[in-house]
Amino acid sequence: MPIYDTSYQHYHGPKSLTKQWYVVAQVTTQWMLRKKAVRRAAFAVVTSIVGFALLLFFTDKMQSALGQSRGLRYDEPILKFFEQKVTVGYLLSRYLGILNWPIFIAVLSAGVGAVAYERQSGGLVAILARPIRRRDYLFGKALGVVGLSVGIVAIALTISYLLTWGYFLTWRGALKGLVQLGWILAYVGLLGVLLGLSTLAAVAMTHAVRAATSYLVLYWLGPVIFGAAIFQAHLERWAVWIFPLLQLETMLASALDLTSGPDKGPLVELVERIPPAMAEVALFVHVIALGLLSLRIFKGVR
Repeated sequence: MPIYDTSYQHYHGPKSLTKQWYVVAQVTTQWMLRKKAVRRAAFAVVTSIVGFALLLFFTDKMQSALGQSRGLRYDEPILKFFEQKVTVGYLLSRYLGILNWPIFIAVLSAGVGAVAYERQSGGLVAILARPIRRRDYLFGKALGVVGLSVGIVAIALTISYLLTWGYFLTWRGALKGLVQLGWILAYVGLLGVLLGLSTLAAVAMTHAVRAATSYLVLYWLGPVIFGAAIFQAHLERWAVWIFPLLQLETMLASALDLTSGPDKGPLVELVERIPPAMAEVALFVHVIALGLLSLRIFKGVR
C-alpha cells in the first residue's frame, strides 16, 4: 500500500486547527473515488435528476394538452386520471427509493475495502501512532465511506423539490412540501449514519472483505430479498428488530402517510403492519449496538 494512504500528511497534531476526523474522512473519500463503482453511482444520481426534470416537464405538457389548470395543490392529484392523492412527499419518496440503490452500490462495493485495507496492511498501527483520537478515526471513516453518496443524494432530492415547486406548487403547497422534504432528508441522514456504523462493525467482526460485504448485503437488503416471505408469514414485527431498512421505511411511511398513496409498493405494504414506536426503539438499539461493535476494529492494534 502506498505510504501516502496512511500518512495523513495534512494532520499537524492535537493543537492544530485541522480537524482530525476531517482528515480521516478526506483520505477515505479519496480512496472511495478511485473505485469505478462509486463514480458510476454518483453519475447515476446526477443522471436521475435529468430524468426527474423530464418527468415534470412532460407531466406539465400533458396537463396543458388536457386543458387542466396548472398547480399541484399538495393534496390534489397531479392529473385527473390519478384517482388517489399524489403528494410532494409521495413523489419524492418514490424518487428516494430509486436513489437508495446508488448509495447501496457505492457503500457495499467499496466501503468495506475503504475501512479494511488499513487494518489488513498494518496501516492502522501507523495511523494510531500519530496523535489521532480513536473516536475521530471512527467518525472520519464512517463519514468518508457514506458522506459523498449521501451528500449527492440529499442535493438531488433538494433540486427535485425545487423543480416540483417551479412546475406545480403554490406557495402554500411548497411550505407543506418543505416539511415533507425535511422528513426525507432526515431519512437520508439516518441511512448514512447506519450505513457508516454497520460498515465499521462488519469489518470489526471479520477482517475478510468478502465476508464483511456479504454480512452488509444481508443486513441491508434482507427486506428486499425476503420481503415476500416475511409478509406472507406475518413476521414483520420480528424482522424490524433485524433489518434497519424496515425501521427507516416504517418511520418515513408514518411521517409522510405513505400508506394512503396510489401505489404503496412492497416495502410500504410490509411496514404498515409495524408500529412506528417499535421501529424507533429498534433503530436506537441498532445504533448503540453498531457503535459498540465498531470499537472492536481496534482489537489487537496497539
